[in-house]
Amino acid sequence: MADRKHNEQLITEIINLPVSTSINYSFYEETIRQYVLESNGRFLIYSTDRNFTAFLRKTLSLASVNPKSLGIIRKENDILRHIRLETNHGRNVILFIDGDYVSKEMGAVIKQLKSAYDNLKIIVLTGEADVDDIALLHEIGADNFIIKPISTNSLVVKIAFTIKPHGKIGKYIDEGKKFMALRLFDEAAAIAGKVLKVKPDSAAAFMLMGDALSAMGQTDQALQAYEQASDCARMYLEPLKKLANFHRQQGHKENELSFLERLDELSPLNVSRKVDMGELYLELGREEEADNTFEQAMEHVTRAAMTQVAMISVQIADAYLKKNPSKSEEFYKKAMNVKGFDLKANIDIFNRLGTALRKQGKWEEAVREYGKALELSPNDENLYYNTAMAYADGGHAQKAFHSLEKTLELNDNFLKKNHIITFNCALIASNSGRKERAAIMCKAALKLNPNYEKATKMLKELSPDATLAGI
Repeated sequence: MADRKHNEQLITEIINLPVSTSINYSFYEETIRQYVLESNGRFLIYSTDRNFTAFLRKTLSLASVNPKSLGIIRKENDILRHIRLETNHGRNVILFIDGDYVSKEMGAVIKQLKSAYDNLKIIVLTGEADVDDIALLHEIGADNFIIKPISTNSLVVKIAFTIKPHGKIGKYIDEGKKFMALRLFDEAAAIAGKVLKVKPDSAAAFMLMGDALSAMGQTDQALQAYEQASDCARMYLEPLKKLANFHRQQGHKENELSFLERLDELSPLNVSRKVDMGELYLELGREEEADNTFEQAMEHVTRAAMTQVAMISVQIADAYLKKNPSKSEEFYKKAMNVKGFDLKANIDIFNRLGTALRKQGKWEEAVREYGKALELSPNDENLYYNTAMAYADGGHAQKAFHSLEKTLELNDNFLKKNHIITFNCALIASNSGRKERAAIMCKAALKLNPNYEKATKMLKELSPDATLAGI
């Protein structure tokens, strides 16, 4: 229980946003604009969540940022190529990436990216705030996290805080890190000292001091700085790693293991560390603890591998969807049947499976799949809309309209999304005998696209005397 509380405290520190009713969001929007216009900033996203991608693009647009500053990465293998291309053009990059893809292999990729590109920032997207997963992602190099769903204002603040820390101490620490990169270790130590005069319990400053002293060969003083960093922020992983590594180099196995155990309490999904711990347990004659630790390592790596299998299955299913819906159905179901795959966090798969089924005329099966999804996410208006479309495919006009009503109850702006979706709603209303509702929906579709001929034709059929004036 105590370990869980430690982790929850850590995650609170990692994902916490400033909470205030008087936040000046224009300040954060300006931070994003400056990043793009003055710092040659660029955003990249690798995610299967099309809704979030569209939401991110819209948020950037609302912040008066050119939507073209957002690049979409389609394949995992293209992540490195896109980042290399942007950085070769002198751009700074913020990468948004699905947490589902951060398997053991993907974790290694993130570590390599952060090592190779100093100015790269990584924001991980996740559906739920699982404390252990987020602790691991933070440890391997993620700069920030977005727990979906998120409001527009909160997203703006998240991006702004990822771009640069707000406050003098954060800026000093950034300056010190730049001195370290330039091998100006005396200057970095001086910056750390300046921060500690203002904030004597700054773990980040003690870490900077430790790194500078270590680089200058002052090992004992560096060790002391890392210990002080750990004392100031007991949830902070980096000083514990430095201390574990120091004792490893000195051959102090018991001390090394002690720090690895503390790290494992805070971030229990790091498989490589569990293997290191298991080896130390064996060397120290603690075989039972070694067995348990190795078993945990295997459980975690298996879970990560199976998640990767599921996500690859989804990618294959997406590729088949337009040309071979039967094959698409097969791979969506493979993904959903993978043991340990979090269906609730990947609810959109049900929508896509339903589309594959409807393309084959299997509307009843599509309704069943949407029903399963609604058990997991009962307030998802898109699932009710797709259920309505499936019932309409099967000629069940009243059931279709009943599902559509649930959609509109959950989101009264649903008819403002897209002219084709709004027209489909009009068709459902018309087929169920609700001509006046259908006419209103046709007018809503024409507001979104005045040249949409299908809506114009249908409106005339529903209301022969209707004019388009005022639409």
